Amino acid sequence: MGPLTISLLGMGGLSAGLAAALGVADRYLRVETDPRVERIADILPGANCGGCGLPGCRNYAEAVVKGEAPPNKCAPGGSEAAREIAAIMGTEAGEVIKRIAVVHCRSGNNERKVRARYVGPQTCLLADSLGGHTECTYGCLGLGDCVEACTFDALALVDGLPVVDPDRCTACGNCVQACPRGIFSLEPFDAEYGVVYVACNSKDRGPVARRVCDQSCLGCGICEKKSEHGLFEVKDFLAIPDREAIREHPEEADDLIEKCPRSSIVRMYARVKIGKADAA
Repeated sequence: MGPLTISLLGMGGLSAGLAAALGVADRYLRVETDPRVERIADILPGANCGGCGLPGCRNYAEAVVKGEAPPNKCAPGGSEAAREIAAIMGTEAGEVIKRIAVVHCRSGNNERKVRARYVGPQTCLLADSLGGHTECTYGCLGLGDCVEACTFDALALVDGLPVVDPDRCTACGNCVQACPRGIFSLEPFDAEYGVVYVACNSKDRGPVARRVCDQSCLGCGICEKKSEHGLFEVKDFLAIPDREAIREHPEEADDLIEKCPRSSIVRMYARVKIGKADAA
């Protein structure tokens, strides 16, 4: 028997041994996948937006099957997906509370006070890392990182300011993560009343806020003082709404919106189309 034949026989024996070992490993170490994971994953929209708090739709499906997540955490899927998932799991779907992103700034290209000309790459992240080119260090930079991050076409720059379309917004949170100035937040959105929020993010004292922006909240406290049911509280020179109180007293909220001397309190209605922000 020649050397070549011996080598071939040796390789063949080694291959057979490895195949046998792999077969044993597959039999005893195999992790069985619950078929419900695939069924739930097929129901989900596949956006992998992370709005549920998990990195992807399949991760969410696995968490639901393990009992680590409820069936109503997928905002893009909405109530229909929640009902189907609950049926698979044999549980109650629970209420799906619609949330949308809101923009805590009102200064677009025409209102934004600029202290320097920015000529670098047109990204908010880089502009902000260089100190920003706007007088207000809290406001929108207008370069559109949030629009680029939105995978649902729910954002558009209108006169240099992001405008949210609540019909498309799924509250995935991509805009929140993309904005270096933190001007976005995710808020509960009522189909009839909409949402009330303060369109300002400044923590500056009134005189400074007034100097750097004509649209800023001054922290004057009128909304807090005039509210009979505690709809607003001023913290760090910025008005903060109480969502529960506003939901219980919507007419009072509308009255306080009218009383704001800077029109910083905004009510976004249930129908807001990109480019036509219907706000009081």
